[in-house]
Amino acid sequence: MQEKKERLKSYFELLGIDAKLLNKRTNIEISTCYRIVSGETFPNYENLRKIKESFPEISLNYLITGN
Repeated sequence: MQEKKERLKSYFELLGIDAKLLNKRTNIEISTCYRIVSGETFPNYENLRKIKESFPEISLNYLITGN
């Protein structure tokens, strides 16, 4: 699980996505956005879906499997 969180954190850094932008584009609670962006937690299925819809350039396959 730690690897997934780190991949997501790195992806957000690369794309310049911070917690406020994530919240604005996905309507995920801001506190959850901070935990996701910081790598503290990996999003649940519903939040992954919202992230993918809002940021189509993010590869869920890469985030989940590393490939």
